[in-house]
Amino acid sequence: MPRGIPNTKTITTDSEKLFKDLKAVSPKHQPAIRGQMAATLRKIVIQNPARLHNVADRLLALAEEGDMPAIKEVFDRLDGRAVQATEISGPEGSAIQVDYAGDLAKAIAADILNLRQKK
Repeated sequence: MPRGIPNTKTITTDSEKLFKDLKAVSPKHQPAIRGQMAATLRKIVIQNPARLHNVADRLLALAEEGDMPAIKEVFDRLDGRAVQATEISGPEGSAIQVDYAGDLAKAIAADILNLRQKK
């Protein structure tokens, strides 16, 4: 088994164990563990919806107490995350010059000219 990937037989449905496993796994293998964690959490919430309500209640209580990360999380969940505009431009705001195939086009043209000259 590749280094950094936990043996799937050792991963239980216990969400606390999955969180610990995620911290121990190398970053390139974390998406697989996150998928297992999400599936486990869904299973737990489906079996006991009151647990999700308890989490939501606690999050709202923290937000009401002024906890900024909790406030941000509440608004992200209600309104969606804020869109971050990104502008990419050349020097002094000018357009970026892009030469998609300059060297390739020159090489092809040279090959065609060479072939024509050989005929």
